Amino acid sequence: TTRLIYAEVLLKEIGQSPDVSADIAQRALLLRGALVAHPQIRYELNSSKRPNRSEGRDYLIAALSSPARAGDDSQRTALVYGEIHYELSLNCIGDVMDLSRGSAAMRRQDTRFTDAIALAEFHGRKAFEGLPGELSPEERVVKHVLRSRESLARFLLDDKVRNVFWHESQGRRALGELVAENVFQLETLVPTTTSSTSSKWNIYAAGIYLSWADFMCLTDCNCNEPFLRVCNQIALILPTVRHISGSATSLDHIIRHLRRRERIERQRLQAGAQEEGELNRMIEMLSGARRIKYPQNRHATRTAADSQAK
Repeated sequence: TTRLIYAEVLLKEIGQSPDVSADIAQRALLLRGALVAHPQIRYELNSSKRPNRSEGRDYLIAALSSPARAGDDSQRTALVYGEIHYELSLNCIGDVMDLSRGSAAMRRQDTRFTDAIALAEFHGRKAFEGLPGELSPEERVVKHVLRSRESLARFLLDDKVRNVFWHESQGRRALGELVAENVFQLETLVPTTTSSTSSKWNIYAAGIYLSWADFMCLTDCNCNEPFLRVCNQIALILPTVRHISGSATSLDHIIRHLRRRERIERQRLQAGAQEEGELNRMIEMLSGARRIKYPQNRHATRTAADSQAK
C-alpha cells in the first residue's frame, strides 16, 4: 500500500512539473489514470479511496488532451494515444458493468447503459486505429494492437452483442468484421504461434482465436476447415497461458456447438459410431484442454455441455 501511495504521489509530481517534457508529463497522466482507476488495486490516499474510476478518467482525458510532441515518431505518438484510449475503454467498461442490471430489454432502454457501451466501443476502436502503420512495427506496438483488439472483441461479444443487442444486425456484422480482422492481424503480425510455454504471443493468440470461434458459434456456423483449424490452435495454445477473461465460457460454447454439429452430421450420414470423425477428435482435444486449464470445475462443465448437446 505504501508503494502504491508513493507511486501515485510521484506520478502527480511528474505530471505537474514544469521541468519535464510534454511527452513525459503525458505519460505520467496516463499511468496515474490507469493506477487510480484499476479495479483490482485498492488503497487510500488523503482520505480518497482507490479505485476511483471518475478521478482516473479525468487524468486520462487530460492525457488525451496533451499535444503530440512536434517532430516525434508517428508510430510512437500513435501508440501513446492508443494506450490512453485503451485505458479509457477499460474505464467505460467498468461503467457498463455497474449499469448491467435488469433484463436485456430494460438495459436497451437505459440511456446511461447504451451511452457507456458506445463510449467503451469508441475508445476501444481508437486504441488501435492507425496502428501498427506501414512501417515494420516494434514489439510493444504489436502487443498493444493485439491486446486492444482482443479486449474490444471480448467486451462486444459478452457485454453488447450476446446478451443485449443480438437482434441488431449492424452490431452483429460489425463484431463479425472485428473478430475476423483480429485473426488476420494476429496471423500477419505474428506469423507463427506455438504450444510452447515460452511463446510470448500465445496469450494474445488464445484470446483472439477464442473470440472468433465463440462468435462463429453464435452464428451457428458450419464446422468447416477454417473453424476446425482455429479450434485446433485453441486446444494447443490455451493450456500454456495464464487466465483469459471469458475463456472457460467460450470453450463451453465451442464444445457445445461441436457436439451439436457432430450429432447432426452423424444423423445425416447415419454413420452411427462406426468411426470417430473429425468433429469428435476436435471435441476431445478441446475437452482435454478444458480439463488441463480448469480442472477445478471440469465435472460441472462437462455436465452442462452434455445436457445442452442432448
